[in-house]
Amino acid sequence: YPTEHRTRDLHDKKMKFWLDDLRPMPEEFHLWVKTPEECIQAIQETKKIDLISFDHDLGGDLTAIPVAEYLEAGAYHKTLPKIQWKIHSMNPIGRKNLERILKRADRFWNGDMAP
Repeated sequence: YPTEHRTRDLHDKKMKFWLDDLRPMPEEFHLWVKTPEECIQAIQETKKIDLISFDHDLGGDLTAIPVAEYLEAGAYHKTLPKIQWKIHSMNPIGRKNLERILKRADRFWNGDMAP
């Protein structure tokens, strides 16, 4: 299906991304991305990201796992600055899987795990 994203206040110093295919973006967020590819592209194009809020199930077979793995790889290789995250998914197994990957990314960012 066609993807659309909604942007708001793009000149802010730090951006907040909302990754969700269905739930509308809350007011405090700046960029609504609906697919893993869209989110990774936006991460690559945006210099300063404060927060990404994750939904796990993104329609069809798509999930947010590739985005979490991208953050983990960026933390491991020190190619991404630390990005805060939260999970708003209602899928309990998907939530646990995202948390596992994102907590590893945090440990790399914090220097608690050596690459």
